[in-house]
Amino acid sequence: MALQDVYWAKVQLGMSNRKSSTHRIRVHSADGNAYVVAITQALKDATNLGQYLLSVEDLSAGTLISKGVELATEDDAADYPASGAKVWAFDKISISYHAGFDNLSCTIPGRDNSSYNVGPDGVTILIAGAGASTFVTDYVARFNLVAVGKNNDDATLDKMYINS
Repeated sequence: MALQDVYWAKVQLGMSNRKSSTHRIRVHSADGNAYVVAITQALKDATNLGQYLLSVEDLSAGTLISKGVELATEDDAADYPASGAKVWAFDKISISYHAGFDNLSCTIPGRDNSSYNVGPDGVTILIAGAGASTFVTDYVARFNLVAVGKNNDDATLDKMYINS
């Protein structure tokens, strides 16, 4: 495994069908870092990367929804699971949570059935107490530490269940 930090520049643009489309390219680490450390949007726009993102905006008639830089740690030696392993994106763990007045959800694709235990209904994943796996209780605790809602309200995980 060879993990490396890489920067991705992206611009999300709104289209007439009320959907968005994202332009995304990998960029030099120095340019990505310069954009990230710039304190204000005016200073970000003055960087090489900021100027590039402005050019993307100039060339699109879409409405700017968001723009910025994503720092990702990627494994350049990663390979996909074998087809016989039957790891599929549609076999998901669904997560329901709330933040402030909002009820939200997300999923984890390619669920590992050996990493959790389900309740009597065969669908709800045990997230606390007797029967809850360490993987799940660790996930819940870590989720509750870092997740926020749209107004930066702290999020609380309510339920996990299997979905496919």
